[in-house]
Amino acid sequence: MRQTVFNAALEQAEQLFAAAANVDYAARPILAFYGLSQAGRAIAAAATGQDKNAWQLKGHGIEVPNLGQEPPLSDLVLQDDGKGGSFTTLARFLSSASLEKPVEFPFLWNCIPELVSSSIGATDYDFRVLRLYLSGAMQGMNLIGWVGSVPDRFLEATHAEVSEYLAKYPGLAGAQLIEDLSSSPAAAFRPTDDGRRIVSVARSWPAPDGYDIEAFVRGRRRRYLRDDAHWVFPAPPGADTDIHPLIAWWGVLFALSMLSRYHPASWLRHLDVSSQSTAVPLELALDAALEVCPQLILDGILEVSQ
Repeated sequence: MRQTVFNAALEQAEQLFAAAANVDYAARPILAFYGLSQAGRAIAAAATGQDKNAWQLKGHGIEVPNLGQEPPLSDLVLQDDGKGGSFTTLARFLSSASLEKPVEFPFLWNCIPELVSSSIGATDYDFRVLRLYLSGAMQGMNLIGWVGSVPDRFLEATHAEVSEYLAKYPGLAGAQLIEDLSSSPAAAFRPTDDGRRIVSVARSWPAPDGYDIEAFVRGRRRRYLRDDAHWVFPAPPGADTDIHPLIAWWGVLFALSMLSRYHPASWLRHLDVSSQSTAVPLELALDAALEVCPQLILDGILEVSQ
């Protein structure tokens, strides 16, 4: 039965994504989310080590409790529905945090590498996907690295404030302030290979066994597409585990699909490029979803079936 569900759900997902690519942004979130939702059923069917019933997904498992108030996008709130549906079950299968506590929409948006540089609004829980840069340089018995793309406000922060912020990233566990830099600014602009300048902080970690840098990285980052970048993802409010990028995409597309389906006039206003700052970022997100999510789905299948 699992094989049958896997094949059927994946076929439906492919057709829904194809349909999403052939409609404009007014209807695309609905088709894109349901493409991802059906793919979630395929991922669950492929999950080894689960009992005979857990892989059969039921319900969304996530909600937008303030959707009916039609708030600004940045004020939309997402949370588990407490019923153990698709969202929470897949989060468990992917070793991801879920959303046991409410979180504002920009948090999930900022957990997606393609979207984090396109602001959709501010949030009090200002954590986002970061990049870990490791050159293999050592200082004594410590490995030296840079954590890039931290918020600009840390240019004026203390080292203690930076350390408190980084503590929400399980992939950065054990990060230490480099003693030689203790009297330097906590964060600074640093150039990247593609010519950009991003706000970064320097940190060190105890050297891994055998100085195996690749093993050190594999144990700390979430795989994202075929990208060699070392992305690290934050933990949602109240969680000790970071969020999986596919789960972040799920939350973003669910919120947009619910808004476009149940409040179509409001959704079309958000897409008005002549009056709304959200319009271009939303178009970017819906284009990126059709390119990125199928690749993440494949990675998810491979991840849960090992």
